[in-house]
Amino acid sequence: MNFVAFYNKVTLVDCRCRNSTYTANNVQRTSLYGIPRGYRVSKTMRPQFFYVLRKKIRSSTWWRIKATFLEKTEELENWLFDNGVPSIKGKPVLSPHNCRTFRAKIPLKLGEEVLAIPERFWLTKQLSEKLLGFHVSDLSDEEAIAALLLVETARKETSFWKPWIETLPSSDELHHFLVWSTAETQYLESSSTFEDILSLRETASLVFEELNTELFPKFLYPQYDVKYFTLPYFTWALSIVQSFGLYDIMDSCPLVIVPGLEWLTYKYSLITEESFFRQYFHISNVSLIRVGPFFTQERRLKITASEDLKVGEPVSLVYEGNVSLIDTFCRWGWKLDLGALDEEQLLKMGSYEISFAVTTTDQFFDDKEDILDAQRLELLQTFELRYDMSKELLQRILPFLRLICLKDKDSFILESVFRSEVWSHLQLPFSYNNEKAVCELVIQTCEESLERWHPVSLEIIERGMKDSPEIRKKMVSIIKWMEEAVLKRTIEYFERYLAGLEQIEYYQERRLRQLDLLRPLDSSERVGQPPSEGNAAERPFDQYYL
Repeated sequence: MNFVAFYNKVTLVDCRCRNSTYTANNVQRTSLYGIPRGYRVSKTMRPQFFYVLRKKIRSSTWWRIKATFLEKTEELENWLFDNGVPSIKGKPVLSPHNCRTFRAKIPLKLGEEVLAIPERFWLTKQLSEKLLGFHVSDLSDEEAIAALLLVETARKETSFWKPWIETLPSSDELHHFLVWSTAETQYLESSSTFEDILSLRETASLVFEELNTELFPKFLYPQYDVKYFTLPYFTWALSIVQSFGLYDIMDSCPLVIVPGLEWLTYKYSLITEESFFRQYFHISNVSLIRVGPFFTQERRLKITASEDLKVGEPVSLVYEGNVSLIDTFCRWGWKLDLGALDEEQLLKMGSYEISFAVTTTDQFFDDKEDILDAQRLELLQTFELRYDMSKELLQRILPFLRLICLKDKDSFILESVFRSEVWSHLQLPFSYNNEKAVCELVIQTCEESLERWHPVSLEIIERGMKDSPEIRKKMVSIIKWMEEAVLKRTIEYFERYLAGLEQIEYYQERRLRQLDLLRPLDSSERVGQPPSEGNAAERPFDQYYL
């Protein structure tokens, strides 16, 4: 059976099957050709590359890379097959733009199994602790697995995972914030995620220094290539783990790396029915199964088709949830396929982190600090604004801002006699002046954040990142567009809220209502001679005496 793949009217691959001499099953072996479409090749012709195109090309470098890569992916398939992975109904494919996909070999129905990877292939923290010892016990799952991946990459003698490691993307292909250059990262300096990126890099650097002191020297003897025990390579390994790790698949294993799944397209399905206050995500077409006899069952991760697929269509992992776009970039880089989301859905994934704090120069700092301590809250609070401002988000932001803005006549509520109930009072508008100060504080903060983005135009991004991959330029542009939209939306919301403050009931009215005093006077409650103008019985109690 032959299989021929074409690209731009040029044959990329001519696959011919022959029986394997060392397995009990038929294993596909591939001969590679680069020939004009329609050109017939005799069976006796020696496999080789003919760089024949209908239009002139500058270099055949990509075709050489393609040939080498196809050989490595064939080795990956054989490695999986020879070590117990049942029939794989897809094939890794590399496009001219280094876009990795896993395309169906046969028509697949919704829910049909594509592949199932046994536990022996997985990389987990438990395995890292077993192979590397106690040095990784105090590390996070991501850091421990990254250390194991780096050690296996540096191994000169054959590693069990070598066929998989050789097909992993390079730093230039990952587009994870960890592997961006300093110059590229500077274009996100106006973003609220800039500090998070710096924090990620600082943490990676500290972990590497610890490992380089305590762990890596143990592996520097001749069986390991010491060039891999550097910060750039550790950052690459950590980016691999974060980009392709499967989270919360099993209770006993919060994070697992499964070889081969990095070829699948990671699609994201935004769930808007759920509250954005509690962010979550899960993979809808991955499940844990057990196969074999009862006492010797083996765990496998099964991936099923998320939809009906024709031959050649990409197989995807479908993530469902309401995680913001910034969080997806920080976790996966550009691995997620956002093409299925329209502009409205992308906006709903928009977010911007904004921070407020009780300053030490506040006249009532001690009282406010005590109130926050009682609620187990810090003096500095960071909130994630979303394009759709939910009630749950407002219930978190507004009480804290009302406390910050309490001053003058409203400060009586800070007295110790009210200490046990002050936080419950701040869940609702306290006074007109206080609520106005809250709105003005949010609007001013958002406007200042918008001004920081103004100097970073799309033209500056395009010109300054001309040597960067197109995907990274696209990520910066999307983040700018998304954060500006969220900030403008927040400003509009609080401007509308500010305009309607006079129609809101505040603490004074609520308190009088609780005491049953916010009502017209009963005739039995009249004291003295009522004023001549108006009917006192129709006037509220507080108006009559004030």
